[in-house]
Amino acid sequence: DHEDDLEHNRNHGEDAKTFKNTFGPDWHLIWREMIDSLYAESLITADHARSLARAAGRSWEPPGEEGRRWQVIGWAEQTLLHLSGFPQLAAERLAYFFHTLKQITKEQITEHSCSFQSRTD
Repeated sequence: DHEDDLEHNRNHGEDAKTFKNTFGPDWHLIWREMIDSLYAESLITADHARSLARAAGRSWEPPGEEGRRWQVIGWAEQTLLHLSGFPQLAAERLAYFFHTLKQITKEQITEHSCSFQSRTD
């Protein structure tokens, strides 16, 4: 599906590709939950939340706003995410999440390729 294919944007960051590869075709639902949680905890503003959504090729509106809260806007309007413009705690949480995601993915590859698998070995 074109909307969910991160490869359609040649400028898309490696973090987003790792995110999609780890969580599968519904990765954007998890991203929305992360945005909603940061917003609900008042760690980001509505503008920050919209920026996070645009990084995933989506639009976002706060709960209670009329219209659809989360919809595809397409890759043409997608923007790269720069955490330097976010409040410190929110930026730290997002950076930690993506760093951890890389480590988990790396460990899964290492574990899977070098360890005994009782189901298959």
